[in-house]
Amino acid sequence: MNETQLIQLLSPTSPRRIRVIENLLVGKRSVSTLYWGMRYGLLDWLGYQKHLTRQEMETAVNDAAAKGLVTVTDLQASLTPSGITLRQANLSRQYQPKALGIRLTVDIPHFWQRLLLAVQVVSEYSYHNRQYYPLRADYRDKQAIKRWFSANKSDVTTRLPDALITFFKTQPEPAADLFSHLLTGHNTPGYTLSQLAAQTELSATTGQLMQTDALCQLAEQVLEDDQHVLRLLMHDLQQSPVSDSAMATLTAFQRGQSFDQISHQRKLKPSTVREHLLEAAIFLPVSALPYDRLLPADLQRTFQTRLTGAIDDWQYDTVSDLDIEFWQFRLYAILRSKQV
Repeated sequence: MNETQLIQLLSPTSPRRIRVIENLLVGKRSVSTLYWGMRYGLLDWLGYQKHLTRQEMETAVNDAAAKGLVTVTDLQASLTPSGITLRQANLSRQYQPKALGIRLTVDIPHFWQRLLLAVQVVSEYSYHNRQYYPLRADYRDKQAIKRWFSANKSDVTTRLPDALITFFKTQPEPAADLFSHLLTGHNTPGYTLSQLAAQTELSATTGQLMQTDALCQLAEQVLEDDQHVLRLLMHDLQQSPVSDSAMATLTAFQRGQSFDQISHQRKLKPSTVREHLLEAAIFLPVSALPYDRLLPADLQRTFQTRLTGAIDDWQYDTVSDLDIEFWQFRLYAILRSKQV
């Protein structure tokens, strides 16, 4: 994290909570973090920097403030005119990711390990070489590669290179070069990001973003084509952005169970049941939740009358005199966010 990355995650029109951005990057999934991540349009970044420290975040904020790019009030950062200008300039001269969101529905780290091992295996196979040290991978990924190679052995030495060349043609040249240099083949040890950063003008931060986003774009291409040579590697890597526990709660509610029944049967606090439904509402389309049961029509009409203006400016005090709880206020804000 540095001040350049920070200002790209801030808004040119309104302040943003520093802790929300930090928690998003490290992957904390509290309802508050997920809600504001949705409102900021930053859910694609969830868990992108799992090892980000509080000190690194504070340093980035302080550096940006010292350079006159942001002002900070009550742990909320706002871009200054200089910060807005720099942010706008960076949109054209800095790498802008296109597909980070697929990280929420595909296990990208395991896809990367499988891709690296697949490229190495095919490269060595094309040279009829059986004496080499395979890249390290866990048992699950090794077994996936064995199944994949067995199923594609007859023509994989042409299909995999062709697929990679086709993919590289969709990437800007710096990203394609970086990605290809990370791969390991026969007598061609792959570079690390640190090595590539030292040999080029790319920063480690930009290199990491390019590599991750390119991999996400490749995953999208694979999922869109049932005949893609790498398709078999993805069969157990797709996942729901909603946690398993939250999905179990939603399923129980969809089957007609009440909050009390779910709480008792699943041994959950009532507040946890509500948080599970809010999490599902944040990630899933409107059609996936029974909003009419959660927010009766008359309550929605009252909310619509009282809650006006920008959603981020809504205050619970405006409706707290009603016979409702805070989670209903938050759920309505999620619903309106998706409808708008």
